[in-house]
Amino acid sequence: MAEAALLRSSFDGGLGAAAVAQIRVVCALLLRQMRGRSTFGYLWDVLGPVVHIVALTAILIVFDKRSNPLGQSLAQFLATGLIPYKMFTALSGRSHSVIKKNTTLFALPIVKPIDTIFAKLFLEIATSLAVGLIV
Repeated sequence: MAEAALLRSSFDGGLGAAAVAQIRVVCALLLRQMRGRSTFGYLWDVLGPVVHIVALTAILIVFDKRSNPLGQSLAQFLATGLIPYKMFTALSGRSHSVIKKNTTLFALPIVKPIDTIFAKLFLEIATSLAVGLIV
């Protein structure tokens, strides 16, 4: 029932139709960018912060012989700061070239540069949230 209403609204020709069309474009671009990343890329998104946290924890335990002033778990303390940091750096680092990589798509009249930015933004936020929940 909801799908039929969504399809009807996309053919009405109003503002709702334009919004539905742009949502479809962003979803298509999101799927395109997800297929562009390899499985190893997603695996590294999870393993990168884990390796970073383990390495920092090991270094601080070996070289800092004092008691832990940061609470019960040093690794948990490091994770609460490292995961948001990695999320921000991944978002800003991977999003800066999204328009250059998708210039051929702009020949299509329905695809706008802001659509590619939104698709990459949603992909990076979803990936970072999944990594945060896993780690």
